[in-house]
Amino acid sequence: MTQDRRSRSEKRPQPTAEDQFRDAIAATKRLKLRAGLQALKDGEGKGQISGKDPRSIVGSVAIDDDCRPIYPNDCRWDDVIGYARAGRAVAHFVEVHSAETSEVSKIFEKLTWLNDYLQKAPQSKLAALPRKYHWVASGRINIPAHTPQFKRLNASRHKLDLHGPVKSVELT
Repeated sequence: MTQDRRSRSEKRPQPTAEDQFRDAIAATKRLKLRAGLQALKDGEGKGQISGKDPRSIVGSVAIDDDCRPIYPNDCRWDDVIGYARAGRAVAHFVEVHSAETSEVSKIFEKLTWLNDYLQKAPQSKLAALPRKYHWVASGRINIPAHTPQFKRLNASRHKLDLHGPVKSVELT
């Protein structure tokens, strides 16, 4: 067999979505991967977040908890959940937070923190994954359409790819 043929037949298999997500989390050196949706806490997303195919959930991370020691006073994002889609890991960043008019600016502050965090070198693998941002309401949704906060949120949703606020999320 020639070297050329051997090279083609011995190609490494592509990493699975689970491998991609696990490696991206491990590279951060701070975040801790948990199986399935175990990073979600009661009252903070547990029962509100599911996967269209539960077997496609490749793990979750409590960003807020894991980053608290180094960013104790910052408005940190809650969680990231890895989901396998077409053999590729997708990072679903989920914030469970009250959905009141007065909290819209807090969500933008948390999203800014998350994007700044993802720009730091250790998070480059995580930042490279396709991602979605979800705001899940921890209670009722009360952001009337006539308020400036609603208008700001509505104008920013597409630009930031922010989904929500919603009562629950089914990851795909």
